[in-house]
Amino acid sequence: MSKEELRTVWTAVAERQYNISTHAKDRMSEKRVKLADISSAFLDFRIIECHNNVPNQTRVLIRGISGCCVVVSLERKEIITAYWNSTEDNHATLDKSLYKWNIDLVEVFKKNFAQ
Repeated sequence: MSKEELRTVWTAVAERQYNISTHAKDRMSEKRVKLADISSAFLDFRIIECHNNVPNQTRVLIRGISGCCVVVSLERKEIITAYWNSTEDNHATLDKSLYKWNIDLVEVFKKNFAQ
């Protein structure tokens, strides 16, 4: 993602309020993620991934400075899941080509998520 795309996605994530899905509640319990951990993650986070692999949904994976990872659906304004991951994990074995969009995310977000 370009810097402008990162800023656009970051703003879209940060400016929304989210409901918590049943799946996320189950995962939070299983992985010992508290609501306070998720709230903290939204205060200072890094975008790890953004995709539209689920029909009619743009999902964004963020990781807070504590290592709390949260997946949100922007259209549904819902937290899909939450878990812990090391802040040192840079996904060295990740095939990043699977996550490259051949579109301009800034234009997509202007069209679909204008406030």
